[in-house]
Amino acid sequence: MPIETSLATDIGKVRLFIGDTTDGKGVKPDGSNFTDAEITAFLNMEDNSVHKATAAAFEALSAMWAALAGSHKTGPQSDTNDQAAQYAFLAKMYREEYGYTADKAAGFSAKVMAV
Repeated sequence: MPIETSLATDIGKVRLFIGDTTDGKGVKPDGSNFTDAEITAFLNMEDNSVHKATAAAFEALSAMWAALAGSHKTGPQSDTNDQAAQYAFLAKMYREEYGYTADKAAGFSAKVMAV
């Protein structure tokens, strides 16, 4: 099933911000796209805020890329570690600009950004 990329939808807007707009050439470490259901979950967790959902997607991408780096036992200067760090940086920028959802303010996302 093709991914939603229409900018008339919140899913399409989140995809645009995270660079996940080409079906079959996604931003995940395995080259796959986020599913529409995953992006919908980010939106639901973030009170339907496109910008906060974008931050959540960047946080998820950072974790995915960091897990891959750990499983491959790569060095600190590897492309995989760099990718994880870049996504963490983008998530931090979005969180600083748009904040956290109230019930997450003292939760997981805040702890991730402190690392």
